[in-house]
Amino acid sequence: KILKNNGFIVESFQKFLSRKKSGNIPSRYVLLTFDDGYKSFIKAAEFLSELEYSGTFFITKNNCQDDQNFLSKNDILKLDEKMEIGSHTVSHPNLTKLDYNTLFYELNNSKKWLENLLGKEITSLSIPGGYINNYTSKIAKEVGYSIIGNSNEWYNNLNEFNNSQIINRVAIRCYYDSKTFKKII
Repeated sequence: KILKNNGFIVESFQKFLSRKKSGNIPSRYVLLTFDDGYKSFIKAAEFLSELEYSGTFFITKNNCQDDQNFLSKNDILKLDEKMEIGSHTVSHPNLTKLDYNTLFYELNNSKKWLENLLGKEITSLSIPGGYINNYTSKIAKEVGYSIIGNSNEWYNNLNEFNNSQIINRVAIRCYYDSKTFKKII
């Protein structure tokens, strides 16, 4: 509500890519993301929809395998009706420590699983823990990701994004009060 009251447009990764192509990026603009696949994503999506906002919800495949704290396949389908779904790998590892075959599996298998479930291409990726390097980024692009979220808590520069396809993200913690949140925005 603070963002809405301050005139921010809040959208998903894919909506950002569309705006970037058209050159229409507002001055008060936020990309909103959620990681891991928690059950609470459903409530967050409903709230965002009420504000006419969107976001990208990144799903870790193994989290969503019969754990009541995480989304079921039906929950993911429901979430996809209102929000963008992205990949957060199969098992949430530190990708920079993996050999090629394991890295490819983590990136490709989670992408294909979501694509099969949702019946559409998945091109947004959130890097677990923000552990990314040039090699990880290269393989992610080869697998078919066009935009990659890291955990480098810093503002974004469009020229840097154009070179890397990597978006910096600033974590908003549940214990932040409204004063701290306002300082961040």
